[in-house]
Order: sequence, then structure tokens, then C-alpha cells
Amino acid sequence: IVVDNVVDAYCRIISAIRSTKKAKTIGVTGSIGKTTTKEFVACVVSSKYKTYSSRENDNDLRLTGMNSLRINKNDDFYVQEIMEGPPYGAASRISKMLIPSIAIVTVVGSAHLEEFKTQDRILESCLGIQDGMPEDGLLILNGDDPFQSGAETKRKTVYYGIKNENVDYRAVNIKNKGEKLCFDVLHDGVSTPAEINCFGMHNILDALAAFAAGKAAGMTDDEIKKGLSTYKTRGVRQHFINVGDHYLYLDCYNSSLEAIVTSLASFNTIDREQYNRRIAVIGDILEAGEEGEEIHSSMGKILAAEDFDLYIFFGEQAKTAAAEVRKAGKEQVVEAESIDQLAQLMKENISYGDIAFVKGSRGMNLEQAVDITFGTWYHEFYERTESEDYVHYTKTVDGIEYLIYSDHATAVLQKKPEPDIVFPESIDNRPVTGIDSNLFRGKTIHTVAFPKSLKNIRSSAFSSVKRLSDVTIPDEALYIDEGAFADCYDLKEVKIGKNCIHISDRAFANCKNLEKVCIPDTVRFIGKDAFAGCGKLSVCGKKGSYAEEFSANHNISFMNVE
Repeated sequence: IVVDNVVDAYCRIISAIRSTKKAKTIGVTGSIGKTTTKEFVACVVSSKYKTYSSRENDNDLRLTGMNSLRINKNDDFYVQEIMEGPPYGAASRISKMLIPSIAIVTVVGSAHLEEFKTQDRILESCLGIQDGMPEDGLLILNGDDPFQSGAETKRKTVYYGIKNENVDYRAVNIKNKGEKLCFDVLHDGVSTPAEINCFGMHNILDALAAFAAGKAAGMTDDEIKKGLSTYKTRGVRQHFINVGDHYLYLDCYNSSLEAIVTSLASFNTIDREQYNRRIAVIGDILEAGEEGEEIHSSMGKILAAEDFDLYIFFGEQAKTAAAEVRKAGKEQVVEAESIDQLAQLMKENISYGDIAFVKGSRGMNLEQAVDITFGTWYHEFYERTESEDYVHYTKTVDGIEYLIYSDHATAVLQKKPEPDIVFPESIDNRPVTGIDSNLFRGKTIHTVAFPKSLKNIRSSAFSSVKRLSDVTIPDEALYIDEGAFADCYDLKEVKIGKNCIHISDRAFANCKNLEKVCIPDTVRFIGKDAFAGCGKLSVCGKKGSYAEEFSANHNISFMNVE
């Protein structure tokens, strides 16, 4: 088929297919907070209706079109994140393709100023989401955002907010409750109590937008409350994690001055007294354009006003922020020139009981340094999905398929069943560091020879494996994930290498014949049900170690081994 404009033709085709599906679209756009708000909305509406939600942050013209093709004929709602740009007008074009009945704008920030030049132009691009809406569609705007408050709109509009007393949905009586936030939603003359499993005022704003969307979808207050309570942070967006008694607040999917301020506000709600030192790990704010130096200078001043014991900066533009922090009299400031150097600085400076604030733009790959340091695997998702930046491919060795990343390889699929597993140390000069979830689940395995380079064994990787009687996990392995060896009834002895820091919940649960596990003193986190159902178990470790404390608290026999 020959057309004058391929993009226009694509949009027309998607729009035609979209019109055949009964599901109503709820679109979410804005400079920051789109993905979180989209997830909140999906949690709310899916608690009552059959709902399809876009994956991760798929929000450009091509990906939104592809997502819309996945709507099931029986779906009631389709929740889609929509990019505001660049280019200017992206939200308008996608809206005309997806026809949202309900549309949300999060925040008009400074992200993409390099392309848009002014925030007023960013607002115009965001409000373009109205262009594809039906006449009876509902626009939901952030009443606390000075750019949105009082904006001229073409559709019925309601506002949400915290500071603005004149909004339609307002949060009041906000309180911290552990790692939850409790608040009341004032709307339509009533007050509805709600809670979310995260902290930060910006998350309350996102939840309020989802509350308004739920009401527009015909839900009761109780139904919406139930949906909001199911939301949980994940990945590298506002995600608070404990990795072996190292506490990390990961918020490094995007960055801007506004995002720095809101993220710090969330971080500061964490009880300071529960942790040792507070450490900031900061990367560049990308796409700042000609205002880059001024923005990074402002970022430095914001960070200098915070109570951090150490600042670690990474990136060419972050040097400007580092200079401002030093100028403010802070002496504990270091800078990294590469990802490897950043990982080394994190390893040397983030100790047990410390809490780190990790913030930077997506392109700075801060999560890659986190992976190198703590044995996690956050960066793999971005290498798989951002193929323009990274080369990844699969390769099969001895019946096992590996996914090859830029700096490591992960075992992902057993193509040829073998009772004796031998992992190579490296593939194409990349060390084998990960064993993927469910890889050998339910298989028959007699022996396993792990690579010395192994960093992590992921959820249920060896769960329900038959015949496997003993396991030796190499010294470089740091992280044993949830259910990694659960329900291995033939497993009798496990030796965990000397550098491991984290054993997740149910890692060895219901290994009924497990008699002995050797745990090094580097392990500082063991999930409460890590050894549930292991009635014959004795733990070997050093006197005074976390393993001894855990054993005493869970009535497990402990043997002191120096």
C-alpha cells in the first residue's frame, strides 16, 4: 500500500481498529508522574472492571498504537500513558488515535525544555490530549500546578490537589503510617479515608487523579479505596528497597528540578533515626538544553540544603551541582567519571544500615551501578526495551539459552533437559551473572556447577527441583531471590558463598529434608519465611552474626563455625 504519509496512515489504521473495541480509554499525560499515575488508575479500575493497561512506560505514537491492538473485546477499560512530547503535539495525535473518554494531566514540568523552550508550550502540548476526546469526555487536571490551574479547556474539567482548597478532589489529614500514607479525600461534600503503599506528596496527587478517574468510571468510594490500596512501587520509580541491610530509595527513571524536589520530599518522610548515614547518589538532569548549567546549579543548592552525610555525583553536568554543594560548606562530596567508578564508590561508601537517595535521568543508568554493587538486575529491563541504545541477543550454550547484555549474560531458558548443569564462566567475553526466574522449576537435576561470576539467583529459579541434594553457591553471589530453592524436597545441604548479603523470603521454604545451611556473616537480610517448613535444619555461621540472630528468633538450631 502506497500512502502520502506513513505516520498519518498508521494513525488512521489504529484509530479504525480502536473504534471496533468497546473499552473506554483513560489517557494519562504530563511531564513527570505519568507512569505512576497510570499504575494507580489501572489498580483502581481493574478492581471492578475488566481492564487492559499499557506496559511500563510505552507512551509514544508507535507503542501506544501497538498497545491498543492488545485490547480484548471483553475489556471495559484501557489505561494508557501518553507522551506529551517531544515533538510538540504528540499528545494530540495519540489522543485522536486512541479516543480517551477520560484524560489526566499530571505535572507541567521542565523536562524536555531543550525541545519545547517554554513550559507554556509544554502545557499546550499536554492539553492536546483533549483533541481526540468525545464531547462528553472528562479532563482531570492538577489544581496545585500553577500552569494547569485555571487553564482554558475544551472539555468538562475537574481538578485535584492538596494545597489548592478549591479543587474537586482534595487530600487532607495526611499522615505517615510506616511505609504507607493515610489521608482523607474531600469530594462532592463527603470525606473518604484512603491509604497508599508508598510515601510522598506527589504520590498522593497521583492517587487523587486515579480517584477522580474511578468516580468518572462509575465506581463507589469503597471500590476506589480498595483499588488504591493494591498499588505498590517497583522498578526504579520511587522504589524503597532493602538489599542486605542497605536501604535504597531508587527514583532514577527520569529527573528534573521538580522531580528532585518531590522525590526529596518523599525521601525525607522516611524516619531518619532508623538508619545510619544518609547518602545522595545523583546523576545528570538530561534534556535541560541551554538552561542546563543554571538547572544543575539550582539542583546543587537544593541538595546542599539537605541533611546528607555524603554526596556522590555522576555526570558531566552534575559537576556543577557538586561545586554548589562544596560551596555551601559540605566536605563529603565525591565524583565518578564512569559507571564502574560510581559502583565502586557506592560499594566503598554505602555500609550496612545506611540509606541512599538515588536520583538521575534515565540516560545516566544509575540503576546499572546499583546492580553491580548489590547484585540486583534493574538495568536489564532497559537494555531489553531500549534497543537503540543497547545491543542484546540470545545465545545457546550446552542446552541453556542466555540473554547477552552489554556487560554480562543471564541464563533464561533450558532448551535441552540435562541432569547435570554446568554454567560457563562467560559468553562472548561477558560474565554469566544471573539465573532467571523459574528457569529450572520442577525439573530433575542431579548436580549444579555455578559460575564463579554469579551475582544473583532469581525467584523460583530452582523451585520444586527433584534429585538435587547439595548446592554450593559461589563467593561472588550477592542476592538469593524469593523462592529460589523452595520445595526442593531432596535438598540436604547448602553452602552460601562468603559475599552474599541478601536471602529473600521463602528462598528455601518447604525443603523438608534440608539439614544444613552455611550462611556467611555478610548476610544481613533473611526473609522471615526463608526457611519455613525446614524442620530438620541447622544453620552454620559465625557467633554474633545476623544468621545466629535469625536462627534464635525462628527456633532454628545454630552451629558456631569460625
